This record gives sequence, C-alpha cells and structure tokens, in this order.
Amino acid sequence: MLRSHRPWCPHYCRPLQICGQQFGSQSLFIHIPACQKKWLAVEATKPPRERRPLPPMPPEIAAGKLPSGGKAMDDFNQAMAE
Repeated sequence: MLRSHRPWCPHYCRPLQICGQQFGSQSLFIHIPACQKKWLAVEATKPPRERRPLPPMPPEIAAGKLPSGGKAMDDFNQAMAE
C-alpha cells in the first residue's frame, strides 16, 4: 500500500510507485534515482530468495512526460496508487 508523507499535497502531486511518496512533476524525476538506489540497497540486505526486483517504471515516467490536469492526471495517480 502506498503512503503519503504529505497529506496536504494538492491535486497536482504525483505518487511514486516505489515508495508511495508524493511529489510535484519536477521533484518526482529528481527523486527517482535516489529511491531506486535505496530500493536496491534494502533488497540487497535480504536473503536471495526474498529479494524483489525493482518495480518497472510506468510508461509516462519512462517517457518523461506526465499527464497534466484533469481526468488524465486522476487516472495516472490512481494507477500509481494500485
């Protein structure tokens, strides 16, 4: 389950599927490398059979183009929360 450390975050914030934190569009892209590095470090401490691969990036993030406003943003945020 995703969590938000910013319950006050307005509608334009987007959650990252790895950690569940919410970020603005530019902050999200800045945070991704640090979050991936942390994920891999945590998984490396687990026994090999319990390690999980890094979750794949959604196509919108991989392409570097996030939806901006309206239903597209609502759909994107909902997909990230699942």
